[in-house]
Amino acid sequence: MYSNNKDNQDDIAINYFGNKIKYKDLFKKIDDTAKALQANGVKKGDYVTICSIKTPEVICLLYALIILYIISIVTDKVVMSISMNKTFFIVTSEIDSVKEYILNNWKERIVAPTAK
Repeated sequence: MYSNNKDNQDDIAINYFGNKIKYKDLFKKIDDTAKALQANGVKKGDYVTICSIKTPEVICLLYALIILYIISIVTDKVVMSISMNKTFFIVTSEIDSVKEYILNNWKERIVAPTAK
């Protein structure tokens, strides 16, 4: 995406319900997201489950995961059985229901970073 649009920095990359994001802003958000993931311990080879609807933030997250060579699983429901043994990081807007499920069903290390 970057190589195809590096000369189109001021063009609109995403128009989400009237929220227009330019490529230069999208690239910065992707880089910032990648840095935040690394700061929270996410590293190459990790698995990340994303429980969310498709939003610009999720698009940034997906591209950040690609940049960092991290495997992602996207779902709009808490379907943890598909990755019960591999997911170490979960990104969701439904933190309470996901946290409750994980605390009741997982025995692994749990990291739940929150967005500011």
